[in-house]
Amino acid sequence: MWVYQYLDIMATLPEAWGLYFFAAFFCKKPRFQSCINKWIIIGGYFAFVFSLTWFSELGAYKLPIICAVSVVVVKICYKDSLYQCIISYEMSTAMISMLSEGISILLAKFLYGENILILIDGTSLLRWEIYIMALLARGLIILVLYRTCKTFTYQLNLKDFLIVTVVFITGYICFIYSAVQNLNLQKVSDTMINFVTTIVPVLFVLIVLYVKNTLYLREQEQKDKIQIA
Repeated sequence: MWVYQYLDIMATLPEAWGLYFFAAFFCKKPRFQSCINKWIIIGGYFAFVFSLTWFSELGAYKLPIICAVSVVVVKICYKDSLYQCIISYEMSTAMISMLSEGISILLAKFLYGENILILIDGTSLLRWEIYIMALLARGLIILVLYRTCKTFTYQLNLKDFLIVTVVFITGYICFIYSAVQNLNLQKVSDTMINFVTTIVPVLFVLIVLYVKNTLYLREQEQKDKIQIA
């Protein structure tokens, strides 16, 4: 079991970093210094998630609780509007958790078929190989995010938030359903559910943000040309 605890620690750290990264990215009014915000968000998220995972019987049912607590922690660290704090969590979960876990489970089903769950000490767990796949996926996603987000300057408004949130909720419900099937009911989730959970909502959100940012940059470029003229 200690191997799974170690793997869980390694998997939770990118999630904690992702929450801090998107909070600092979307929220522009910090209450504290950057280093303090970093320790509060990363340390608080990690400690809370690890405690719920290994010291409770909630299983996948912990996900809505983590959602609420994460938004509260971000709001504590930033003075920005509530919807900016919520979208920080949504983007972090969609990109770091939902996408990587969906990819790893889809790949595991291709490699192992329906034999992706194993029983250890009376507890049903995903194969350790899936954790490794998810870690590799998260590492790659973090590298891509770090390089691509440098060019994103558009500030999301309430309308954008509503669009992203509706899509996120759709994928998040599927994500929770899949996790409940795997962890609580000890069943292998449906492949189509995994696809809907990851590819569709994440691609939609990325396209929306890309289009919004592109239009904003063009608008700024036109304004600069008018000022020069």
